[in-house]
Amino acid sequence: MLTAEALTVHYTRAKIPAVEGASFSVERGAVAWLLGDNGSGKSTLGLAACGLIPHVVPARREGSLTVGGMDPASLNAGERASLTAMVPQDPDSALCALSIPAELALSLENRGVEPSAVKRRVAAALEEFGLTALVNRSPDQSLAALSGGEKQMVNLAAATIAPPELLILDEPASYLDESNRALLGNTLESMRRRLPSLTILAIEHRNEGLPPADMVLRCTGGRIENSRRASLAPQMPWGGNFPRIAEPEMPRSGGEILRIEDLAFAWPSKPASTAPREIFDGLGISVRGGEIVVVRGENGSGKSTLFKLISGVLRPRRGRIEVDTIAYVPQNPEHLFITHRVADELAGCARSRSRSRSRSRSRSRSRSGSGETAAVTALAAQFGLGELLQRNPYELSAGQKRRLSIAAAASTDARLVLMDEPTFGLDHQGVAALITAIAELRRRGCAQLIATHDTAFAAAVAERTLTIADGRLVKADSRTNNEES
Repeated sequence: MLTAEALTVHYTRAKIPAVEGASFSVERGAVAWLLGDNGSGKSTLGLAACGLIPHVVPARREGSLTVGGMDPASLNAGERASLTAMVPQDPDSALCALSIPAELALSLENRGVEPSAVKRRVAAALEEFGLTALVNRSPDQSLAALSGGEKQMVNLAAATIAPPELLILDEPASYLDESNRALLGNTLESMRRRLPSLTILAIEHRNEGLPPADMVLRCTGGRIENSRRASLAPQMPWGGNFPRIAEPEMPRSGGEILRIEDLAFAWPSKPASTAPREIFDGLGISVRGGEIVVVRGENGSGKSTLFKLISGVLRPRRGRIEVDTIAYVPQNPEHLFITHRVADELAGCARSRSRSRSRSRSRSRSRSGSGETAAVTALAAQFGLGELLQRNPYELSAGQKRRLSIAAAASTDARLVLMDEPTFGLDHQGVAALITAIAELRRRGCAQLIATHDTAFAAAVAERTLTIADGRLVKADSRTNNEES
């Protein structure tokens, strides 16, 4: 079904190929897991297999790649859509319409499906993917007001409402809570029973919840290192949980860094005559210096909205937010990149930290420059970015972008660091580096508020857990006690 022979993909401005000499074959109806470290070429293979390379993503492709005996690069957009569908890492990048039903209908309308059949199949897909409640919740059914996980469920429904022959899933569950991850797994299993010829290529660092693999492809440095048949139980790539961060050796002396009182926020609705959708009403939180607080909650519970309110991206309808200096790692790392080189991105943060430490004394230009270079080099080495310093941040893989955004936040003198789904896209080494950085930030007295669906990661770092549901704090847990709030 999916066959590559000596496949090489070279991005326009990159010095080395993202994929080099890859050869493999996936049979029709099989589930293949594509595993590999950040930047190993997994997403590039997916983009080539669905024909987005070279038609949409500029890159040079050599060698042979066929899906069902046809080269996706030789087909027009309509033919490619019938042959392959891809759910990308970034939920926003695949959305085209303004509402959930319109997004699902678009896949059918582009294939000339009769309007009456479109309406019927959209209703069925809304039910299958648990999206009916989202449509009923929002009078304008707006995609813009959805969380990252909710958007990803819409993408999954849109990609499968008219099933292709090859379904490519690029880390589809990374933004999903436990219930939606289970729903994804159950839906994919149901599709396999209903469509035995459907072939699935799943790119994941965390593959629990995905259908068991018939074949495992391992990507290393742009090459398929080996491909073998396997019946693997879904597991995390690191083979288990990370060790818990040790308790602080000294009693914490940091004062209150963040205080939220009576917070209220509502998303506006369209048309304006309809009532706004309440997210928070009376929320209160306090975080002290050196605390590591994990925020849990289902998709759409308001975790990302809370972080945007704290950082000033959104304004509350009511309440008070008192906060010290902030560093913010959003769900979409590229939203905060401001330069065209990884080295410059890190240097800007390191320079800011250096200035805050030395405002009372002057330094020579040469000494300052060498200090920044040393700081950037050390930071890049810690987060596995050493070979990427001259790359454009926007051209990195999702995991590499995440590493860069975390490294930049860790290099500042902010008293509070907000991290929204920081393990998204990270491989084992990336998560290990993240945990080390979190421990170092705590040692410096920095408070950290971390939103995550990653249970193993949360267990490793959380000193306190806040659970949000329906815009309210429903539970606050600590390592030593559990108390209802």
